[in-house]
Amino acid sequence: MAMKMQLRVTPETKTRKMFETVPFPLNFTLYIFNVTNKDEVLAGGKPILQEIGPYYFEEHKEKFDIVDNKDEDTVEYEFKNTYQYKPNKNGPGLTGDEIVTVVHPFLLSTILLIKIERPQLLDFIHKSVNGILHNPQDIFFTGRLWDFLYDGIFLDCSSNEFEVIAACSELDSGNYREVKRFNETAFKFSMFGTQNGSSIGRYKAFRGKKNIRDVGRVVEYNGITEMDAWYEDECNEITGTDGTIFPPFAEKEEGFSIFIPQMCSVMTAEYHSPSKYAGFKTNHYTFSFDVTKYGSPNCYCRDGEFCPPKGIIDLFPCLGTPIALSAPHFLNVDPTVRDKVIGLSPDQEKHFAGTPVKVNARVQINVDVTPVENIPFMKNLQPMHFPVLWFDSAFELPKKYVNMLKYQLILGLKIKNWIKFGCIFGGLFGVVLGAVLYIFQDDGEKHETRTISTKSDSNKLIDNPQVLSIEVISNE
Repeated sequence: MAMKMQLRVTPETKTRKMFETVPFPLNFTLYIFNVTNKDEVLAGGKPILQEIGPYYFEEHKEKFDIVDNKDEDTVEYEFKNTYQYKPNKNGPGLTGDEIVTVVHPFLLSTILLIKIERPQLLDFIHKSVNGILHNPQDIFFTGRLWDFLYDGIFLDCSSNEFEVIAACSELDSGNYREVKRFNETAFKFSMFGTQNGSSIGRYKAFRGKKNIRDVGRVVEYNGITEMDAWYEDECNEITGTDGTIFPPFAEKEEGFSIFIPQMCSVMTAEYHSPSKYAGFKTNHYTFSFDVTKYGSPNCYCRDGEFCPPKGIIDLFPCLGTPIALSAPHFLNVDPTVRDKVIGLSPDQEKHFAGTPVKVNARVQINVDVTPVENIPFMKNLQPMHFPVLWFDSAFELPKKYVNMLKYQLILGLKIKNWIKFGCIFGGLFGVVLGAVLYIFQDDGEKHETRTISTKSDSNKLIDNPQVLSIEVISNE
């Protein structure tokens, strides 16, 4: 009962403070796939990739605009991640100013989205891209890495051409998190810069006062109780936690789930094996990119036809852009996917994802590339999942919190067990002792000597077989 009172996330508990602000940063490391043979790729060849990294950040998780509802036993909040660049911890010689060649996410996502949804507008969108990016000759961005990641790629909207004006008006709608306005006639696109420190969305989750097994479980996101991205209802359910807390007292085989709005999905960590951390027993859990583990496979088959290969999560239905996720270096992905690129070396130890108390959330971002006949520099491309980058969001529980686990939680559980078994054995001993005393007491009553005052009383007792002796006291 004492632990349940502290593990819920009501305002008076220590857990609530850690729930609101994770009290230590996560280590966020990022690796880029540099393309070394772009001319061969444009002609239909396999890309040769060079991994560059790691680039190091500290990731801070925080909740704000928090509102409690006592009747529902829920808490609502905005949730944000803030990344602080720590260049002194980068790989040897890396600064972020490296010149790299990577697939251009803005160019590709714009064209491929139109190809999928409105192919009749391909010529229109090609003209708009030519105006915004100044007549690109290939599908790649070649330039400073930090412009690609954070500072932004320049999108010029100064043209008076109708196609450019229409496209830039759409960019100004606020529907594209990767794009921000730079000045009156330009925007900038970056992979992470516009999202750093901004809210992921508004969550509603249970506090665990009424039922501790519900603590942290998300019941609403941005005011809705289910997503509408996937093709079957079971895969649109909102469940699991936001990843900063998990319900206690679960059996290890149950695993646990995290709701990830950026994927419109819930991912479940499955029990893998027993392990140890800082001297006490733990369990090792892993996530999988196999969509068959997250509901019916039909949920993730686009229009019931295009189904992603094993180990690939297709985010087009969620994001409206041809982005796919996988484990880094296509670990545990259908071999036909990995065979279309050169330079990847999947490693189980380095590229697999684990979970608390030591966390490694490792994800690779890929662009789902297909040839486009209408556009000269895209007509010869091989259809493939083109790797862009991968990252590892990781932490090891600091010593302060390891000691809290050891001396407050683990020791508390041990003391509880000692008291429980002490009470059981004490109770058994009491039962045995009581039985023995009862037997001796009963035996003593059989040998009782009684005192009577009259002969008539003695005559009545003489015939009683349980009376062994009579003492008669004269009235004189």
